Amino acid sequence: MTYTLGIDIGTTSICALARNTETGKPELVLNRPNRASLPAPVPYARLQNPDILLETVRELLAEATESLGRPAAIGFSGQMHGILCLDRDGNALSPLYTWQDARAAQDAGDGECFTDRITRLTGYRVPAGYGLATFYANLVRGEVPAGAAKLCTIHDWTAMRLAGLTSPLTHPSDAASLGLYDLRRAEFDRQALTALGISPDILPEIAPERKPIGHTPDGVPVFPALGDNQASFLGAAGEENGRLLVNIGTGSQVSAVGPLGDPLPGIEYRPFLDGSFLLVGSSLCGGRAYALLEKLFRDIANLCGADIRSAYPFMDRLTGQDAAPAGLTVDTRFDGTRSEPALRGSITGISVDNLTPRALADGFMNGIAEELYGLYRAMGDVSVHTLIGSGNGLRANPALCRAVECRFGMPLTLTDTREEAALGAAIYAAGGLEQ
Repeated sequence: MTYTLGIDIGTTSICALARNTETGKPELVLNRPNRASLPAPVPYARLQNPDILLETVRELLAEATESLGRPAAIGFSGQMHGILCLDRDGNALSPLYTWQDARAAQDAGDGECFTDRITRLTGYRVPAGYGLATFYANLVRGEVPAGAAKLCTIHDWTAMRLAGLTSPLTHPSDAASLGLYDLRRAEFDRQALTALGISPDILPEIAPERKPIGHTPDGVPVFPALGDNQASFLGAAGEENGRLLVNIGTGSQVSAVGPLGDPLPGIEYRPFLDGSFLLVGSSLCGGRAYALLEKLFRDIANLCGADIRSAYPFMDRLTGQDAAPAGLTVDTRFDGTRSEPALRGSITGISVDNLTPRALADGFMNGIAEELYGLYRAMGDVSVHTLIGSGNGLRANPALCRAVECRFGMPLTLTDTREEAALGAAIYAAGGLEQ
């Protein structure tokens, strides 16, 4: 059997998936917990040990090889935005500053946070947790390690090490996740970097599309890493136009392939494959809204003397009954939006007839679907004929699936695998072999 191996380095777990090149189906899925977290020296730091992550990846590769033989190629995906610093030999000089690291949201010393200063000096909005915002904060504070020659994502570094290189290469999907990336020119904005005092030389080179960056010692081609959002889309929906991916987990997103156009409210353009783009709308609260309702029900039950650990079974029974009383509407933007972070959700239309657990459950699910539909409509002229669902929020809740189908007016097809990012990395590697 010939297979390609996709490896996804996530924030909490690392997955390796072997995809049969003839059938396109996963033959083996290996998961390991991410045990690389480091103690935070300050409350806003979120750090991981890159050497532990590399060791875990090597273990997964060895296990897959022992079970199935040597892979035909290896692809990578991983947690976007985070960075580590390397010396001239490609060794890690710093911890991995993950996408959750919030040092760039802190005061830069003059009452202005680092992210606001970046926007003022460059015109780019680079959120806290994005690699170049993190690096800039460290640069200003004098916390960049001595001898730092390059920075890159954890999956770019891991791919580099497996391929025997000393300098990282980055796919556009990953490069853009660092910030200060010119989407139209497909390169980092050197003028913006200079305005911040960042040498362009510290950034990784852009990798050729669908070409291996190198080979393992035993000759296996290693392909550049994709950002996890793009890899997940590839694994769930493929490369074709006309497909909308609805992902509902802790957060939620809608994504579709489309052309690079003028800025759209609430929509990000992210590099995809061969010069194409994903249009992505993100809900900050997303599936967590339903978790908030579960906690409310659980707290009420516990206050009444019923010691329950989860209210989800009760909620599942609720939503399996007849239709809820009408009129109650829930706006689930409890965490605001990327463009309006101060915005908050609401519950309206409450009457003496509809203030019921069932109406609340339905209202929250409809609110989640409504916010995602609004983001889809904000994409403008993107034409969609197929609706694909992913994420545990949908897999665990058939009623939420029905709410999404109803709002979008299309049948929803759930993906076959829960490891879409690792599958997408394996698909990308297989496509590279065919070039």
